[in-house]
Amino acid sequence: MIDKELAREAVKAMEAGFYKHLNRSFIYSPFKLFFNLFKKSNQGTIAHAKEVIRQDVQKILQQIDNFEESKFIDDDDKITPIGKKFLQKCYNIGINILKKDLTIGLAFKAIRDHNLRGQIYDNILHSVQNVAERLLYKEIGSKPREVN
Repeated sequence: MIDKELAREAVKAMEAGFYKHLNRSFIYSPFKLFFNLFKKSNQGTIAHAKEVIRQDVQKILQQIDNFEESKFIDDDDKITPIGKKFLQKCYNIGINILKKDLTIGLAFKAIRDHNLRGQIYDNILHSVQNVAERLLYKEIGSKPREVN
């Protein structure tokens, strides 16, 4: 069983990367204003969304062949070097959500269009899975799955 904290830490890392890029870019000021207002008035929704994302990250990690919890978290519940690399890559995924995947127009469109939101979400989850698989491949030589 995968430690739930690894998935939670991955979500925190992605969120930190997302906010870092959001705060650094003037282009996203209108989206940042809307997003912050939404967060303040919908704290329960945001907390629920984080929990759903955590569960989904946990599920995709469980689907990886040769995934061993001990490669990411040691017996003392401390993050291992490969776990730190994984969290850094998750942080980068958070940055790239805005930097590469979303324009300001697309960000607002994703709010209204559940199909687009689902597509973006699936891409994020696939990125997390690919990162974990590639790190395991480098660590133990298990071959990553073929990406179509």
